[in-house]
Amino acid sequence: MMQGQDIHFSQFYNAPLLLNPAFTGNSESNIETGLNYRSQWNSISVPYITQAGFFEYKIVPDFLKRDWGGVGATMYQDWAGDGNLKTSFGMLYLSYHKGLNYDNSLFASFGAGAGFANKSVNYSALLFDSQWDGYKFNSALPNQELYSATSLTYFDFSAGAMFTYTPSIKFGTYAGVSLQHINHPKQTFYTLDFKNQLGRKLVIHWGLDKRLSNNFYLQPKLLFVLQKKANEFVFGSNVMYFRKDIKIFAGLWTRLSRDIIFTLGTEYKKAAIFFSYDYNYSMLNIISGGRGGFEISLVVLMDHTRKRKMLTGFQSASTPEIP
Repeated sequence: MMQGQDIHFSQFYNAPLLLNPAFTGNSESNIETGLNYRSQWNSISVPYITQAGFFEYKIVPDFLKRDWGGVGATMYQDWAGDGNLKTSFGMLYLSYHKGLNYDNSLFASFGAGAGFANKSVNYSALLFDSQWDGYKFNSALPNQELYSATSLTYFDFSAGAMFTYTPSIKFGTYAGVSLQHINHPKQTFYTLDFKNQLGRKLVIHWGLDKRLSNNFYLQPKLLFVLQKKANEFVFGSNVMYFRKDIKIFAGLWTRLSRDIIFTLGTEYKKAAIFFSYDYNYSMLNIISGGRGGFEISLVVLMDHTRKRKMLTGFQSASTPEIP
C-alpha cells in the first residue's frame, strides 16, 4: 500500500485557495491570480515537484449592501518519488462574505470547494522484495503486487470559514479554519485494499499586518495542519519595505522541527514575485545535508475598482492600500 501526505507550500499565504476556500474573493482587488512552483529533496532522490495555479473573482452585487461573494478555481500537479507518483487536482470554489459592522472593518467569510483528483504511478520504475534474486535486484522478475490499476480518480470536497478585522490602514488581522477531504475519498491501486482513504485535513491559520513606520510593515503568520498522524506547524514573518509603487519583502520562518525558511520578494504595481528556500534541520539532515526545498510564487492583482471597504490582502503578497 502506498501512503503519503498532501502537498504543501512554504509560501502558504501565496496559495490562498488551497489553504482555505473562504479566501475566495477576499482580496483588495476584484481579480487575483497566481502561480506556485516547488522543488524539494533533490539531494535525496528524484526531486518532488509541485506546480499550482489559482484564479479568483469578487462578485459585488448592489442588492447585497455590505456583503459580497466570490468564485475561484485552483489546480495543481505533483510528481513524487522513483515511481513518478503523479497527482493532478482541480477544484472550483464559491464563497460568501458577511459584513458585521457599518464600514466592513469586521467581516466573516465562508467558502466551499468541490473538484476531482487523479493519481497515477509507474510500477515498472519501482523495485520490490520479490525481485531480489539472491545477488541483486532484477526488474525482469514479477513484482507480485496485487494492484488492479495504475491510475485512479476521486471526487473531493472542502469547506472553511474565517474572520477578518481591519480597524485602520495601520493594523489588520485574520483567523480561519478549513476542513479538507471532507468526504474521506478512497484512493488505492490495490485489489484487496478497501480501507485506504485520504484522511480529512484540518487547517488552522492566522495572520496580521502591522504598520511599524512610514515605510515598514510587519506581517507575521502561522499555519497548523493535522492529517491522520501527520502534522505541520509553520510560523514566522515577512517584513515589507515600501516606497511609492515598489515593495520589498524579506522573511524568516520555521516549519517546526523540520525546516528554516528564508524568503525574499518584491512587488511592483500589484504584481509580486517571491522566492524561498527551506534549510532542513530535521533528522533527515544527515542525508539531505540541509538541502530542503526551493519555491517561487507569482501573484497578480487586477481590476482595482472596489465597491466595499476591504483592507485585506493578507492571503497574498499584497497589503492594504498605502497612502
